Amino acid sequence: MAGAHDLDDVMSRTAKLLSQITKQVAVIQHPHQDRVVLAGTANLTRSNHDEALALYPILEALEEQVVLLRLLSDAGTSVSVKIGDEQATEGLRSTSVVSMGYGQGAVGILGPTRMDYPASMAAVNAVASYIGHFINEGQ
Repeated sequence: MAGAHDLDDVMSRTAKLLSQITKQVAVIQHPHQDRVVLAGTANLTRSNHDEALALYPILEALEEQVVLLRLLSDAGTSVSVKIGDEQATEGLRSTSVVSMGYGQGAVGILGPTRMDYPASMAAVNAVASYIGHFINEGQ
């Protein structure tokens, strides 16, 4: 990514790109830090599914860093998918999460349970690989 001069910039730009590609909410955990970058929350309003009426609990959950960190805590070295009631946080049970670890952190997207899973999984995998490669080059 041209112009990405530091890790914060890369994380911010990457989250925005992932949310644009998948049309979902992107969540990226910073390496070595207990904080996340969030992008694309407005994408929640794009869906036509029934859960769109229940945005308040989803948005409320997304405001909490602890919830976001927990959302990504199970991310491993391969792509993981949690659908609906598989979510630990009650406010997110009308959503799905696709996530993957990249070494010291994780990448994920949150969207409706009727998302394009193959495309979402491919995008999360590509972004996790990109961030992992970027961080490893910097060490």
